[in-house]
Amino acid sequence: MSLPTLQQVCAHQGQRVAFRHADQTLSYAELTATVKPYAAALSAQGVRPGTRVALLCASTPDCVFAVHALIWLGATLQPLSARQPLASLRAQLQRLGSEVLLDPTQSLPTAVDDSLPAILKWQPSPAPAPACVRLKPAHVLTVMLTSGSTAAASPVPLTVQNHLASARAVAERLQHNADDCWLLCLPLHHIGGLAIVLRSLIVAGSLYLCGRFDAQQLHRLLAAEPVISLASMVPTMLQRLLAVAPDSVTSGLRALLIGGAPATAELLQQARAAALPVLPTYGMTEACSQLATLAPSQAAVVDFLQHRGLAGTALDGVELRVTDAGGKPLPAGETGRIMVRGEMISRDMLRQQPEVAVWRQQGWLLTDDYGRIAADGMLYISHRHSDVIISGGENILRTEVEQALWQTGLLDDVAVTAVADAEWGQLVAALVVPQAAGQRSSKQAQESLIDALLADLRQRLDPVKLPRRWCVLTALPRNENGKLQLLECQRLAVAADAFTSRRVKES
Repeated sequence: MSLPTLQQVCAHQGQRVAFRHADQTLSYAELTATVKPYAAALSAQGVRPGTRVALLCASTPDCVFAVHALIWLGATLQPLSARQPLASLRAQLQRLGSEVLLDPTQSLPTAVDDSLPAILKWQPSPAPAPACVRLKPAHVLTVMLTSGSTAAASPVPLTVQNHLASARAVAERLQHNADDCWLLCLPLHHIGGLAIVLRSLIVAGSLYLCGRFDAQQLHRLLAAEPVISLASMVPTMLQRLLAVAPDSVTSGLRALLIGGAPATAELLQQARAAALPVLPTYGMTEACSQLATLAPSQAAVVDFLQHRGLAGTALDGVELRVTDAGGKPLPAGETGRIMVRGEMISRDMLRQQPEVAVWRQQGWLLTDDYGRIAADGMLYISHRHSDVIISGGENILRTEVEQALWQTGLLDDVAVTAVADAEWGQLVAALVVPQAAGQRSSKQAQESLIDALLADLRQRLDPVKLPRRWCVLTALPRNENGKLQLLECQRLAVAADAFTSRRVKES
């Protein structure tokens, strides 16, 4: 099947609300009328089906309209952050092989050199727009860059078929329909944000663009706009929202997806106690977002503290498998490498696996994640392959140490990484943001905090797992989606002037 066009949805659901932002409300007829002159202008500038258009994105209405205008013309969208240095943008454009660049944010310098592709003008045209292109299933609709938190970001081509399969699977799990309004508070250049625009179009539903994330504004918005029924956040966003209203959040939400990074059981439990219908999920850019999600009926009763790492069951059309090092499926309950299969997974990423791999021939994608599948089909995420720190011959899970640090109750943010060491091979390094601002103010205060953390950790972790190096910061490096930038964390951990270095007795 093909992707529904904006013109088609307008013809059948023209009076339905399509888009909300602040005081602006557009029906599908009004959204079509808004997008059409921009599509005409882009067509006049040479955008055709398959043109690789790098789209600089921010949380603005123009950027949502640009997504629709490019889909209208059948272009291949390459969403990128508008909030990045020019040197970083150049590297991404080269990696993507972009043909042209569109900047609805007007954030590019007025004078740029010829190292950038041709820059399209974002302006409406009175000329007639071509009809919406009917996109075939194999058409590459988007090329997304992976988050690149532990390595250089990689391009992921996703077809119309990939996006349709994903949207329909999510709709089935959440019973997403035209009466729903989906809050868009994730960046458009990440799959979690862009998927909301596409899902809303596919079901002829509406979306509410809340702009750049601000926890206090979002708290007020959810209370003032009970029409918002669905939302998706990363754990950092949820944590900041709960910091504004720890006990109760007023909203009309019936499902709040939490993904993009592991969420602690304590955070999920606190959110549910605050009347937020949180649903932990597991997914990836290579699969258009979600692969497994906890069903709303199950989320209402599960004890997250007793089910740490829970990510729910596979969505419709998704197959999950846990395997040993040789790719052999493991029995229920045993932890191993996660494989996934389904129509939402990028065929291009499947082809990048070793040709000799048996699982590639069967259509399976070998992920970097480890977990287990219980007898009832529930997926539990354990860690990533890159989360293993090898210190003195011992395998240490970065996420286990992070979880123990969170449980001390003394910190606002935590990251654990590895640094090279001539004696131990690698050392566990902890980067922490104290809850109390006074604990950041002096070396003595930082030492006192570290002593308190170590005293608590000794009750939770084996001595070999205790952090050997510490860095006390006012904030951790996170991207616009709230995801930890582990390469930058590692750089901070290595910088001697940013750190308190300390050996821990293993007695």
